[in-house]
Amino acid sequence: MKKKIINVCEPLLSQKAQKYVLDCVRSEWVSSSGKYLDQFEKKWASYCGAKEGIAVSSGTTALQVAFKSLGLKKGDEVIMPSFTIISCATAVIEAGGKPVLVDCDKHTWCMNVNDVKKKITRKTRAILVVHMFGHPVDMDKIKALTNKKKIYIIEDAAESHGEIKKKKKLDHLEILHVLVFMQTN
Repeated sequence: MKKKIINVCEPLLSQKAQKYVLDCVRSEWVSSSGKYLDQFEKKWASYCGAKEGIAVSSGTTALQVAFKSLGLKKGDEVIMPSFTIISCATAVIEAGGKPVLVDCDKHTWCMNVNDVKKKITRKTRAILVVHMFGHPVDMDKIKALTNKKKIYIIEDAAESHGEIKKKKKLDHLEILHVLVFMQTN
């Protein structure tokens, strides 16, 4: 008996999309650079209201870049939600840090900000905020917890593209915002 394959998703390429794919192949720029990557970075940054945008190969890579850029040392703690993708924890561990898990809000599945406050120690170097299912975390409360402390904030909005909180769109991963925020604190 022939097995039936059930696809998780099927590629649907419109005529316009096919034209762009062929153009990439013909130009020999199918990854890492080229006019479409430049256009994407500029348009995505503009869409998010950011000054600049940098595309990477995946959300996992974005997390790895963000945590490597912090220069974590053994024993440095990163507070993060207990409900998220494993890439968040592995990026922290690969960068030399220790994940510290907090409970999630039962209505939004986002991190419980009150639990974040309880978990901050002298070893806390960063808070990884993960906006879940289109529900943004209250960033004003998170920023208030880090006020006058050298604690980085990294926002992962992979599940909340285009979500608007206080007239600001959540982008995928706010690395630049994090670095700028630390410099102004």
